[in-house]
Parts: sequence; structure tokens; C-alpha cells
Amino acid sequence: QAVRPRRWAGGTGTQPVSGRIDLSGPQGAQLKMAIASVHRICPEFKPVQVLRRSGRSVLIVGTTGRATAVAKCLLDHSPAWVERFRHEIASYRAFVRHRPPVRAPRLIAADPENCTLVIERMPGRAAALSRHPVE
Repeated sequence: QAVRPRRWAGGTGTQPVSGRIDLSGPQGAQLKMAIASVHRICPEFKPVQVLRRSGRSVLIVGTTGRATAVAKCLLDHSPAWVERFRHEIASYRAFVRHRPPVRAPRLIAADPENCTLVIERMPGRAAALSRHPVE
């Protein structure tokens, strides 16, 4: 009899996240501010790991209750990036009202003023890390 792989209790196919977030060093203060802005809109978010960090934004994976979530915080508050981030939030809000024909991450919380977004984490890998990837 074949051995079936064990599924996580969350049931969505995502693996449980684990790890530690390093809040020390020169970028620790910036990360603390990002986590604080997430907690203002989603107090039940428990940060677990920094998924990706750039000069413009930080992605933090964590949990909200039993679900795995991703928080995205804008670090570069220049007008062009703020407008782009607010457009992203507006897109997720539109998906709440009008479901897209494909599976999209569910919006958990958003704050367009502080450029903070919390969405569910979907299983799988990113299709592309940029909007129009060069082949």
C-alpha cells in the first residue's frame, strides 16, 4: 500500500510556516514599523518569516488564526509607489465584490493610507516576480 503524504491541518495544501524574524540590525527598526502597521489593521496577524524584502516593500508571511497570510508593506512612500500600491489594494477590494474567473488570494485587511495589505497565502509558486517578465 502506497504511503500518502501528510497534509497540514489547514487543508489548503500550504505547508505550515516557521522561522524567526530578526529585528536586530540597521533594518530591524524598519521591520518593526512594518509589523506595527500590519497589527493596526489585522491584530490577529502573527509574523513568522520575512518572505522578500526590497528597497520599496517587504513581504512578511505569518498566520491569522489558522490560516496562513502574507502582509505586504510599502517602505518607499514616494508618490508613484503609493499610487501603485493603492491601485493594488483597490484590485483586491474589487475581487471581494466581483470574483475573478481564476483563483486569487482573499483580502484579509488593507490600509491604503499607510500602504499595508494582508492577503491569504496561496499554495504554489509565483507565476512571475515582475509584471511583464523578459523572456
